[in-house]
Amino acid sequence: TPRGRAQAGRPGVVRGAAPEHLRLRAVDAYYRAAGRHAVATLLRLGHRPERIAYLMPAEKLVGHAEAAAGMAAALGPGERPVRVVTMPATPAAQGTALDALWLERPPTALVVHRPLQSLTILTHLTRRGVSVPEQVSLVLLDDNPVVSRLVPEPSRYQKDISLFSSQLRRSLEQAMAGRISAPRGVRIIPELARGGTLAPPPAAAAA
Repeated sequence: TPRGRAQAGRPGVVRGAAPEHLRLRAVDAYYRAAGRHAVATLLRLGHRPERIAYLMPAEKLVGHAEAAAGMAAALGPGERPVRVVTMPATPAAQGTALDALWLERPPTALVVHRPLQSLTILTHLTRRGVSVPEQVSLVLLDDNPVVSRLVPEPSRYQKDISLFSSQLRRSLEQAMAGRISAPRGVRIIPELARGGTLAPPPAAAAA
């Protein structure tokens, strides 16, 4: 495991983000940049921070915390924070979490970390009679080939797979050769593919 390698002093590379205390090279998408850009994009469309909800997976991973930090960085002094909603693992529990969110002040935009969760989210919103993006915008912080088949196609952040693979391969080669002198996080900045799930908030919500 990454923790075991770090404690044993052996070289290793993490595919994903690793806590700094593990002292290992890690290659991952830069979710802090994606989170910041996602919220900035929604603000430009007219969404208010308190009406944006970040659906964060329940696992406490570094990438999730980075995304939340990026969203906070997109807001100016004195602005209300983006709501962070912990999403359970199962589709049924995720639906319950969405229902609870709509019982409060319904969001005008959802930022989703896990692409495959968008399958549950979009189908559940359809059952509730909530249209995307007319009533609520949706943006994914990562990509999966499956989501390209959805209608509307989700707006999402895509990393350069070739660049990611080359950085991972280079780090592995350096680790095996013992040439990594110090741990370093390699972050690939993803780019937004607009898709069809971003729009200004409903007029009543923006008023």
